[in-house]
This record gives sequence, C-alpha cells and structure tokens, in this order.
Amino acid sequence: MADEGERQRRLKRQHEATGPLDDDSLYSISTQIHAGEWKGLATRLGFSAAEVSHFPIDHSFTAEQIYQMLVTWRNRQPVHVNQTEALCKALKEVGNAQLADNLTDNQPSTSKQATTQRALSCSQTPGELDDSSLYDIAEQIDANEWTRLAAKLGFNQARISHFKDNHSNVRDQINGMLVAWRKKQPGDVNQREALCKALREVGDINLADKLSEYSASDVQSLNAANICEDELKSHYDETGSFVEMNPWCDDLKKPIADMFTKLQLITGEGKTECTFESYEDMFLLKTREGKLIPMAVLSGLAGRGKTTLFGKITYDWAFGSCEVLQKYKLVFLLKMCDLKQESDLIDAVFEQLLAENTSVDRNALGSYIKMNSGKVLILLDGFDELRTTILNKSSFGSILKILNRRMCRGCTVLVSTRPSHLVRLTTKELIQQPFTHVRVMGFSEEDITEYVNKFYCDEPTKAEGLLTRIGSSDLLSVLAESPMLLLMMCSLWSEDSEFPETMSGLYHNAVDEVGKRKDVSEQEIKRVVIELGKVGLQGLLFPDQVLSFKESDFEPGVLSLALKAGILTTQRVVKGRVPHSSVQFIPKTFQEFCSALYLQNLFEVDTQEFQKILNKIMSKSPVDFEYLLRFCCGGNEACTFEILNVFLEKCKNRLSVEDRVGQLALHCYFESQCKYLPPEKFIQAVLCDSIELDGLNVDTLLSVAYFLRRVAEVSGSIHLDKIKTLTIWSCELTRSIKDIAFAMTAMTNLHDAKFIDNTANENTHVLKSLRHLPNLVSLSLCDIQFDVTTSWRMHLKELKPLQELDVSSSSLNGQDMVHVAESIKYLPNLVSLDVSLNKLVGTAASWGMYLKELKPLQRLNLSYCSLNGKDMVHVAESVKDLPNLVSLDVSLNQIVGTAASWGMHLKELKPLQRLNLRNCSLNGQDMVHVAESVKDLPNLVSLDVSS
Repeated sequence: MADEGERQRRLKRQHEATGPLDDDSLYSISTQIHAGEWKGLATRLGFSAAEVSHFPIDHSFTAEQIYQMLVTWRNRQPVHVNQTEALCKALKEVGNAQLADNLTDNQPSTSKQATTQRALSCSQTPGELDDSSLYDIAEQIDANEWTRLAAKLGFNQARISHFKDNHSNVRDQINGMLVAWRKKQPGDVNQREALCKALREVGDINLADKLSEYSASDVQSLNAANICEDELKSHYDETGSFVEMNPWCDDLKKPIADMFTKLQLITGEGKTECTFESYEDMFLLKTREGKLIPMAVLSGLAGRGKTTLFGKITYDWAFGSCEVLQKYKLVFLLKMCDLKQESDLIDAVFEQLLAENTSVDRNALGSYIKMNSGKVLILLDGFDELRTTILNKSSFGSILKILNRRMCRGCTVLVSTRPSHLVRLTTKELIQQPFTHVRVMGFSEEDITEYVNKFYCDEPTKAEGLLTRIGSSDLLSVLAESPMLLLMMCSLWSEDSEFPETMSGLYHNAVDEVGKRKDVSEQEIKRVVIELGKVGLQGLLFPDQVLSFKESDFEPGVLSLALKAGILTTQRVVKGRVPHSSVQFIPKTFQEFCSALYLQNLFEVDTQEFQKILNKIMSKSPVDFEYLLRFCCGGNEACTFEILNVFLEKCKNRLSVEDRVGQLALHCYFESQCKYLPPEKFIQAVLCDSIELDGLNVDTLLSVAYFLRRVAEVSGSIHLDKIKTLTIWSCELTRSIKDIAFAMTAMTNLHDAKFIDNTANENTHVLKSLRHLPNLVSLSLCDIQFDVTTSWRMHLKELKPLQELDVSSSSLNGQDMVHVAESIKYLPNLVSLDVSLNKLVGTAASWGMYLKELKPLQRLNLSYCSLNGKDMVHVAESVKDLPNLVSLDVSLNQIVGTAASWGMHLKELKPLQRLNLRNCSLNGQDMVHVAESVKDLPNLVSLDVSS
C-alpha cells in the first residue's frame, strides 16, 4: 500500500512538473490548428462523433470551436497525464508535426517548470483577471446593462450579437464577452483597473468599487492560494486516497477510487422527495429564482458513510476527476470534533490541513478567501461532535459565522451531522434557508452487492458467500445498510468466511467496533451499554414498547458517551407546542441488545428481580421480545437454562419446531452455545413423532439443526428415536445440512424422510446419514439439484429397507439416470420409483435396460420426462418382464405417431392394473396399436389416454 501511495505522489509531482496547459496556451494553439483537421484531432483526443458535432452548435467561429474542444479535453485529463505530450502525439497523428514540435520545444525539460510557471503567474501585471474572477464579475453585472459595457470595452454591435447567439444564458453571454475582452488586452495593461474604469463610465459604481479594493496585493493573495492549493491536494492525496479494509488493522488499505460505493442520498419530503444519482447533484440544486444553493446539510445515522463521502469529494477534487468541483481552487475538509464555537477558519486550516513548515501566508490566504469566496468549498465533518455544547452567538468564530452567512458569502459549505443535532444546526443562529437538506441513508441492496464485490475484487467466491449469508438473514440485511457495519462484516468474513456463530456475538463485535472508532475503551463501552440497557428495558416492558426517551432518563455521562459512540441519537420533537429532545437507540435491536446485557448483569446481582422481569415477559408474548431473549442467552449458560425453564413452564404446548415460540426457545439455546443439553422435559416437549420444517429462514433452521445435533451428540438415539417422519420443505440447507444429517443418524425409528425444494451444496450428507437406519422405507429427494457422484450412488444402494424412492423434478439427465438405475437394483424391497419431471429425452437407451432388474417394482412414474418414441421402445422392452408392476405412468411425453414401435410390448405386462398415457398427443393410428395391446391385459382396471 505504501508503494501505491508513493507511486501516486510521483505521478502528482510529475503532473506539477509538466503542468496543465493553461487557457492562454490553448487559445494560442487553437489559432494554429487548421479548420480541416480539428475534428480529426478531436477524435484522436477521445471525443465521440456526437461530442465533436456539438462544438459547432455552441460556437460559430472555428477558432472558438477548437479552443472549447481543447479546454474540455484538458479538464478531463487525469492527474498523471502529461498534457503537452498527449496533445503533441495527437497533432502528429493528424499531420501537424510542426505545431507538435513547436510545443515540445517550448516545454521546459526540468521539474522546475511548475516553479517557473508559478513565479510567472505571481509576477504578472497586478490586476490580471483569471477565468473564475471574470465569471464572478459576470454574475454581478446587470443583465439589462451589459451591452453598454460591451460597447465601452470596444465591441461593435455585430460582435455583441455574436455573444448573444452563442449563448442562451445571459450570464454566459456576459462571461464570453469579458473573456474575449481580456484576450485583446496587451500584457502591460492592468485588467482590473481597465474594467473598473469602464464600469464607472457605464454607471456601475458599486461593482467598480469592489474591484478596486483588490489592489496590487492580489498577487500575494494568489500566491498564497496557489501554495495552499498544492499543499491541500498533496495532503488529500496522502491521507484521503485510501480507505481502511480492516477496522482493527490500520495498515490494510485500498484506494478509495476502487472501494467507494455511492450512498443513498435523498432530499425533499413526500411528493418533493428525490434521490441523487451522485453527490455531484448536491452542487447543482438551485432556488426558484435560478441561483445555486451554496449550502447543504448532510444528516445520517452513525456509520452511514458521511465521513467517507467527504473524503471522496476531496479525493475527486485533488485528482480532478469531478467536473463540478473544478471551479473550486481551495477545498477545506475540517473535523468538527477538533473545533469549538470560537474556532477560526484560517487557524483550523493551518492546524488540521497544512504542514507545520508551510510557506502559506495567513493574512494573504485570508484575503484570497475573502475576495474569492466563490472558489472556496468548505466541508465540515461532524457538527454533532463540535466541542462546544452550549452555543453563544456572540462568541462565534469565523467558521460558525460562515455557517450563518455573516462571513464569506458565496463560498460553498457542506456540513454533516447526525439527526440528533439537525435542529440545533438549522436554527436562526446558524444555518437558515436557503440550504439543501440531504439525508444520508447508507447502502441500498444494490449498493451492498457493489461494495462487497469491490472489497473482495480478487476473491469472487468469498464475495458471493458473504452476500448469500447477508441475504439469508433479515437482521444482517438491515445491519449491512450501514457502511461501517458492512465493513465490519467484510473484515470478519475475510478470515474464515464465517461470522460469529450467534447474533449476540455479532452484536458484541459491532459494539466493540463502534467503541474503537470513537476511542472508547472496551471496559467503558460495556459499562455504558449496561446502563443504557436499564433504561431501554423499561421502555420495552411498557404496554406499547417505548422506543423514544427523554435526555433526563439517562445519566449525563452515559448519555454523552452513548451519543459519541453512536448507540443513541437524539432529535428535536414538539409536543403540545413544547419542544424537547427525543433519544432513541440505533436501531431498535441495539435497545434490545443493551437491555439483554443489563438483564445478564441483573441475573448475577439480583436473581429474584431477574425472575420477576422474565415472568413478566413470558406472560405477554415472548415472540415480541425475540431479540431481547436471544441476546440475554448469548454466551450465558445460566441465563439460558433459567429462560428455557420458564418457556417450559409457561409455553409447554407451543414448543414444537413448527411453532414460533418453539423456534424462539431453540434460538435461545443456540445463542448460548451451551455445553449441556436443555432439561429433559424441554427436549421431550420439542420432539414429536413427526417433524416438519417448512420454509424456515436460515437463522431458524440453524438453531433447529444445532439443537438436533446436540441431542444426537450427547444422548444418541434416546430422544431422537421418537421421530418417525421428517419433512424439510423449501429451506436453504447449506449451513445446516451437516448438523441435520448427523442428527438423522440417531433417528433409528425414522421410516419416512422427505427433502423437497431445498437448496444445499452437498446432498451426499443426507444419504450417508440414512444408510444405516433400519426402518427407513420411504425417501423423497424432490425439486433439488444434486450431482449423482460415485459416493452418492454408493450410499443410495445401501438403503436396503427402502420401499419407495421419489427423485422427481431433480434436474436428472440421462447419465444421472444410469447411476440411479445401477444403484437401486441393489434395493431388494423397492416397490415404487418416481423419476417424473426430469428431462430425459433421447437417453433411455443408456438406462432402460436396468429397469428389468427391478423385480420387486410395482409402481413406475416416468411422466413429463420429455421421452420420445425411441425412449418408449427401450422402456417398454425393459418393464415387460417385471412380474410385480401394477402401475405405469408415462403421461405428458410427446410420443405422437410412435405407438407402432412400442405398443406390442404392452401386451406382455400381465400384472398391470393402471396405465397412464394422458397428454401424450397420441393420434388415431397410435390408439389402434394401444388398444390392440391392452385388450389382453387381464388385470387392467384403469387406462387414461385423455388430453
């Protein structure tokens, strides 16, 4: 990472050495490019045909078309590009080698060029006006009077009309006129004085006076701004180009350009609400009168990405990668946790951003900011962390005066805060309308995917695994909306591609991480959490569950630390016309987590009070306190057994795995990671002869599987032999399949197992666990996808007691059917085989012969297998010798016009009782062959040839 940072700094120094091409240089170059070659040049410089055709629309004169094209090209160049070399290369490609050579000859060959250019700019005639200055002046000239000024500056009516024709916006017309006037001025003319004189002559005395105030000291101010700009960009390059990839390890970083993921930025309310496509949109909003809004407040919960967003803005400005930021010469990013209400902008810049040995002159920098406020962007990060808690307007320093527009009017200011301090910030003492309120909402589902893929750009398998894990849990999905917590998840996943086994473990890590980010010790954060939990628990136990509190409900020190850590937030609300602060946990699950830690602590110091509260919870609806109870059991065996005993006492009849109460009780046991089994009566209440897990989410299935495995590990089949039927429908089994399979080995009386429409990476575990069960007679593996490997076949043929096998709709192909048929021929008791809804078209020749070995088979279902006429020949030839076959279903196969080839074999199926040929598109001739064959079947009681 250090090498990457050094590479970036070398590129930046190279850029400073070669220097960007300034406006005057580009204008001079544009006059030397032939009218017939400039479009080819534009194409070689990277412009599309549509872009090339756009320049003549905006500018009628060829020289101006070329000039604007070159300016646009220059502004797009990354910091590492040597603009002169790139332009020379393109010029040579279009045949203008002479101009390219002239440019090369005129380019200084040493790194002193930047210093030379800067010296020249500082030694220019006092009063020279740059583009930004002219743009600011254009904004202040009366739209109805500018043509008089143009005439005074020497433009005739035709040229004035030209300015109007080239620009639809009046301000752009004025700016274009001023730029054209400046280009005509000799080098020894004081442009500012000349323009002031013309302004006075047309009666604009006020603007002339403003310009006059900026005397010869503008050179010193510009010099200070130039040096400051370089230092700021170097600082942002060195400190803001990378983001931490591990919250606990500062030296693991990635470039911010590779990792930054856009946030959900929302402004407006109700019908006026809109979502910004990017942060750049914040800089483009205007008032009803059409003026840009120079101030924005970004509010968002802790960890939502406000600080990272500001870092990305400074990065984009330093490297010139955002067009909307290019109008700013100076961008100041200040941490408000280091500021007080008296803080001064210049002091803060020197303390936080500039080097100790900087050569920037304080007074000159202040003068530049004062006179060029439109070129200054100030980013104030964390108003909620301002060191002054009680504001006094008379004590405001320049930073807060900038916020209330008493100083530096015209500069752009973005300030971030948590919602708890929004009202305090947007008061008449500080920020007033017009300003843009932007809500920083964190990541959307798409953003989460993008961020994780960026984090694991070289490990796509890990990215996919983490996204699957997050998507499997509603709670994890909510937590991942916070960039801070998502980073924590990515960091934890990096090591073992796993999270802590339990939700309580994940929340412990989250709280510890929040504490580390805010420099709060682990011991102190634990104390704060327990104290918060005391208040939070009182709220949860209210009839309607109180989630908002008063500041006075908390101890002042605890409240302050909790707000600092981001566990609590406050916002101003009005009730009965009386404003007060409302304090909330972020999110509600943090209230439940803190309350649970308080309960754990209470269990140690006052067991009787703990029991009283627990009984109160259970007397209501325990499901309403799910996370409180789960967190309370986290890593605490003693609390867990107390809670399970209360479940047994209060909810004994609801402890099955199909009931939400039973599932919650198993969640509690899982969170504890106990060494011992729950009470025996609890186990007996949970287990019954038929277990059905239908559509359980991953978290619930994990808790159920953990319970079953622990019972099998500790007690073998003593409890699990009670289960006779096990059905698992529509479940994601990837994380729990091994535990379930292990538990099944102890279900010695299991006779019916169904796995339907489940997802799992490895289904072999299921068959392996079933092969020694002496009473298993029915097995369904339906609507799943599995690879019929050698080990799979080996386990299948060991299921000797099996009588019924259903592998319908399992994506079997012809080769799979070969393996299945080879395996089941060893099953001496198999009487029913269902392979319907598998695409087996044209494959029966490879597996049909194995069917004749299934002598006990009574029922065969091959419906909807896409069989054709040739397949039917192989099937019919094989099954004709099965002495016990009473039911054959080949419905929903397209075998039209083929009965002549397989019909004769049907007459040999003497035991057959039911034949299903429904929806087989049989024609009249087919029916003749079928009818002739089945007439001699003495036991046939059902024939279906319907369509």
